[in-house]
Amino acid sequence: MAGAAKTMDKAKAIRLLEFFPDIDEEIRARRSAIADLDQYYNTVSGMQYDGMPKGNFHAGSQTENRAINISNNVSKAIKMYQREIEALQKVKIEIIKEVSRLNLKHKKIIFGFYFNGMKWEHVAECTNYSDRQCKNIRDEALGKLLVGFRKNKVLTEYEIRE
Repeated sequence: MAGAAKTMDKAKAIRLLEFFPDIDEEIRARRSAIADLDQYYNTVSGMQYDGMPKGNFHAGSQTENRAINISNNVSKAIKMYQREIEALQKVKIEIIKEVSRLNLKHKKIIFGFYFNGMKWEHVAECTNYSDRQCKNIRDEALGKLLVGFRKNKVLTEYEIRE
């Protein structure tokens, strides 16, 4: 699907809002993976400094070749995780920017329901609206957010992994 234009519809906007509370955990998981890779596969930490001659990195030693390949693959994986962390941080910032452009009434509903994971009854209680009014306000807010999300390249291009 390379080259296909990325679009933003209401369903994707809702998925982004629902994904928002999980972004920090996703970032933590990737940082943990980087730390694990760095700790267990960093070939520099396994070097011996006893003065004995070591391999010359010639193609003849299978052990040397495997160690070099592991190091290259690990560094590629670490770079991939770092790119994913940067993308997640950008998505989080852009979602906050777009939600911050809403008026206070819409922000309260979006923050309560999507970001804080409240049930409609609790959102209604906190905002002094009925459940039905909260849902209507949410629909208005989603319409406004959708306009902003469509204009936002970072949010339009980001694909949430299922």
